[in-house]
Amino acid sequence: MTDTSPKQKAAVTSSPAGGTFATLETVLQRLCDILERENDILDHRRPRELMKTAKEKEALAETYDVEMRAIAANPALMAAMGPTERTALKRLAERFRDLLDAHARKLVAVRSVSEEMIRTIAEEAGKRQRPASGYGRNANTRHPANRPPAIAVNTSV
Repeated sequence: MTDTSPKQKAAVTSSPAGGTFATLETVLQRLCDILERENDILDHRRPRELMKTAKEKEALAETYDVEMRAIAANPALMAAMGPTERTALKRLAERFRDLLDAHARKLVAVRSVSEEMIRTIAEEAGKRQRPASGYGRNANTRHPANRPPAIAVNTSV
């Protein structure tokens, strides 16, 4: 997790809907930092470590949502920001979207690899666990329909 002072955390997590530049900048920067760390975690194939940042990311996303709703409800909040602040915020938002897109692609890749692995293991286990169900014509053994065994899978990443 990022090293932030308790004062900074309180300012971000308990900020009233004010749509301030400083709050949005702090939230977006911290979300970008988290996404960069999570993308690195996914690149190194350690998806279980994603849980370490989940609570902070959830709180930051909630704060971001509150601030953006406040701006949508009162566009004067954005208009009150100077052009330099608006430009900086737009650049940070673009960086955030780029990181979020990369993050989503990496999560889809990890999930599809995991699902394929589970399917392959289930099929192999099913082949090994199905005994012959009797004898058929010419004394050949009969095997039940080729269905994989039931397996429960937690699909959350």
